[in-house]
Amino acid sequence: MNIPKSLLSAVSVVSLVSLVFVATIASLAACVPEDAELGTVSAALGECDESSWGCSSNSPEVDHYGFHELNVYGAGGPNSPLAGFVTVNGRAKIYKGTKVYDLVVKDSRIRGYSAGRLALYGDALVGAEMRVKIGRAADYVIRIEGYRPLRLPYGTYATIEAYQLSWYSSVYEPNGKRNICKAPVVVTPPPSPTPDPELHPELLNMRSGETLVFEGDRFDSDNLTTSDAYDSSWVNFGCAGHTLAKMHLMRHTLSANATAHAITWQDRQATLKLLAADYCGIGRPFTEAGVPLTWQGDVVTYRSAPMVLEARWTENGATCLNVPRLAASQPDILSRIATVCGSVPPACPNAGSFGFEGALRVSALPEPQ
Repeated sequence: MNIPKSLLSAVSVVSLVSLVFVATIASLAACVPEDAELGTVSAALGECDESSWGCSSNSPEVDHYGFHELNVYGAGGPNSPLAGFVTVNGRAKIYKGTKVYDLVVKDSRIRGYSAGRLALYGDALVGAEMRVKIGRAADYVIRIEGYRPLRLPYGTYATIEAYQLSWYSSVYEPNGKRNICKAPVVVTPPPSPTPDPELHPELLNMRSGETLVFEGDRFDSDNLTTSDAYDSSWVNFGCAGHTLAKMHLMRHTLSANATAHAITWQDRQATLKLLAADYCGIGRPFTEAGVPLTWQGDVVTYRSAPMVLEARWTENGATCLNVPRLAASQPDILSRIATVCGSVPPACPNAGSFGFEGALRVSALPEPQ
């Protein structure tokens, strides 16, 4: 996410080309700040560079600029100690013209409340602004440039909202040109003809540059873990094509987890580990942008025909490893895994099967397109 240089976001089903998490909001071109002021901020927040695992769109990026979540009460947290919404009387606000509303994110929708009553929503959100504090630099403004209802592509029919978000500060004119998301990497062309040239199957009904804003989940970007308890005071940002957005669209977040699709934290964390190729379960991804992958678990089934078993997964990482997804491009990948992790997960029994064999998730390399 190219947030003020500020907010991030946040996985590919068919091909992990674009994740969000401790790293992937990028995919994307470069992780370098566009200006000196924001460069200071990104340095303070631990900005990644394109050569690091944290900047790959095929690894979950949550902390491109040091955080992936903001608290509506302005509190920091282990993932965002230097970032938060600017609050008034202890509460985040959303501004539209001369009016000020309490900011609420509920059911993946941004809302403005006045005197406890819903007053700002839907199309009226366009032009509204939210203020964010990043480190010790100047305040930043996140502006809603576009709004669109979005259907969740998995499970029973349900809709959320997608937003085009831009940012500016006192240094920049609020011209709406600085999207907080970078365009995702998509290695395969969309089907032709397509009803919307901005849509691509990899984006799961989102358009490039859109962001999901959803409440409730806590992600530990250092360890690539997720929380069990729902906390509505925390707001996550997920960019189109990246991990947090895809986790949400695949109903692998708490706020998208309808009763009919109850997915446990173990299931959700197993998906996170899989998408990041965190084989050892220690928070260290082994993947790159644009690497094709197909997988199954809960509401997600193989979207591309599996050709070679990669691994089977639980919330602790890979229970077994057959062929790493980077094996073709990095012949030394197994030795790298052993060096970082101390050992390589055991070989998969019954590697000719694409079944679970007691695991929660199964990943495979798809047939070439």
